[in-house]
Amino acid sequence: MTIFHRSTVPKFIFSLTLIVVLSVFTNAYAYLTFTPRASTSLEFTDNLFLTEKNKEDDLITVVSVGFDLGLYDSDMGLELAYDPAYAFYSDFDNNDSWRHNVRLFAWRDLGKNTRLEFINRFLFTEDPLGDKDLIRDDQVIIPGDTTVRSNRNQYSRNTAIARLNHQFGLNNSAYAEFQHGMLRNDDSDIEDNDSYQPSVGLTYWFDQTYGLETTGAYTRGTYSQDSDFEATPTDNFDNWAGSLKLIRLMARNFSLYAQYDHAYRNYDGEFNNDYTLYSPSAGFQYSVSKDLQLALGLGYFHQNFDEQDNEDGVFGSGNIRKAWNYKKGAIILVGAAGLDQNDFGAQRLGVERFVSLGANAQYSFIKDFVGDIFGNIYYSDPVNTVESDGIENQTQYRGGAGVTYLPLRWMSLNLNYQYAKYDSDEKTINNLNPETDNYDENRVTFMVTLQPDQPFRFNGN
Repeated sequence: MTIFHRSTVPKFIFSLTLIVVLSVFTNAYAYLTFTPRASTSLEFTDNLFLTEKNKEDDLITVVSVGFDLGLYDSDMGLELAYDPAYAFYSDFDNNDSWRHNVRLFAWRDLGKNTRLEFINRFLFTEDPLGDKDLIRDDQVIIPGDTTVRSNRNQYSRNTAIARLNHQFGLNNSAYAEFQHGMLRNDDSDIEDNDSYQPSVGLTYWFDQTYGLETTGAYTRGTYSQDSDFEATPTDNFDNWAGSLKLIRLMARNFSLYAQYDHAYRNYDGEFNNDYTLYSPSAGFQYSVSKDLQLALGLGYFHQNFDEQDNEDGVFGSGNIRKAWNYKKGAIILVGAAGLDQNDFGAQRLGVERFVSLGANAQYSFIKDFVGDIFGNIYYSDPVNTVESDGIENQTQYRGGAGVTYLPLRWMSLNLNYQYAKYDSDEKTINNLNPETDNYDENRVTFMVTLQPDQPFRFNGN
């Protein structure tokens, strides 16, 4: 049994990122923090393989030992978190597996208004629902996989990002970024892939009323398949994309915008599926405070294929974030909608319209006893069934509730229930018969975590 699936690539990427980061941060550190932790959990699932029929249940024991490491100076910082774990299956012990979750965030200020950032996230698991958003300061910095898996085969994903941010003027900024993504699967029905994406962006205000936001990105996508892969292989491709957004400030917190997005896709293979995507849109942005931010828009896309029927349609765009803060708890509502190119998940969906809406709430009933509840829905509508291998639309539902009790300063007990449901429409094309089942699953987890309530701190010289 392997600890890392096809380990040389993800370990090399992570090690290289860490070496580069540490070589950049040459200043003597001001202080270092270290927080160890250990946990044991029991998880019951009534649908282990996420199937529509012939469901199997199992009890999974997961043992983990991990840590948070922080290194900080006046103009730099590094935060590393690593949580290796081992999962023991009571009945289906052939799925016993290591799990690894590594998160690296580092930065250095190169000047008063210039910052260099490094982000690396490595995930290795057999849990089909394990690839979730990486969130920092309430912001999603690396999105999870919104496509669908339906078995317990191992997979690994690594995302590495280097970004240079520069602020000039009160509201003007520019960035340059390079991102590399990698997905490897122990599943002959799912393709491995790599993505390489340099990008740049600019936000500039001509005066106090008119501004613009513009971005440009190039993506190289490569795919590989196992020898027994039965579907039509995906060709490698080059993708050029850009956007231009003109903003008119109507009031201090309210603005109107007109936006144009353009993308061109060029595949390497003989099957000519190349296309150009035109997608203008318009809407408004409303920011009352940090507790309420809203943007809504409406657009129209035209996907012009070289040798296929074209696709046209309306799409919604925007996002919402609303927070209600109370003395003993909080409620947060988040949502997003738009048009995207989704090519590097467990499924290749191509151009898709998506809508996402979620809410979570937390409440402290008494001292050291906290309850939480959450729910979200994600709808994906691939606009071309040939490009998406027959998947027409799919909806994912998630929900759950839990309670956490802290009997000691260094111990927490958590009991959690989660529900997951998946619905999709698929049809056979190109001699390919999609076999992703609609499913629902119930999970109940009890976890004991040992962790100091304050990190250990070591001051530098």
